[in-house]
Amino acid sequence: LKDQLKIVDMGSGKSYLTFALYNYFVNQQNVKTKITGIEQREELVAFSNELADKCSFGKLNFVEGSIQETRVQGADIVVALHACDTATDDAIFKAIESKVEIIIVAPCCQHYVRKSMEDPKFVQSVTKNGIHKERLAVMLTDSLRALTLEAFGYKTKVIEFIDAEHTDKNVMITAVLDKNAAFDEKRLAEINELKSTFGVKDYYLDTLLFE
Repeated sequence: LKDQLKIVDMGSGKSYLTFALYNYFVNQQNVKTKITGIEQREELVAFSNELADKCSFGKLNFVEGSIQETRVQGADIVVALHACDTATDDAIFKAIESKVEIIIVAPCCQHYVRKSMEDPKFVQSVTKNGIHKERLAVMLTDSLRALTLEAFGYKTKVIEFIDAEHTDKNVMITAVLDKNAAFDEKRLAEINELKSTFGVKDYYLDTLLFE
């Protein structure tokens, strides 16, 4: 076991999740843990650091910055809750690049793929309804993300993490690195087949990892 668990929360926002993680690992599980929240809005960073000080959460701090500019080398866990559109992909990319052992993301506002997605004939009777096309684009986006993680040696699950009555943005992708796994060409073939089927030129994450 490591002397200290290191967690990075990408796009920590008002930091509800960040504080909950710290409380869980440190106060409930008694695990030595250092957590850093990354947030672009200066006022939220200042607020969260002040609150962490008031709570005497000594190993919890917040840093002003973007997900794209964040370095996560040495992190054991990377989380990103409701990082909007391609910000989720930036978080996944940073984590894969640094071979982070555990990645947990809850995607939000998946618009990138829908802009270029074409409707294959066999689903056109479904996607003629705009809301169904929107949902299909969301499923396609998150499926491509999960397959990408699997291609890079992660054991991946896509789950519902909160009841739909609270929010419809309730899909979570969890990924645990198998350090002995080689790059999975079969997963890459599945990715390319999906892209071809739906006329997707790229889904952003692939431009970060494969080009």
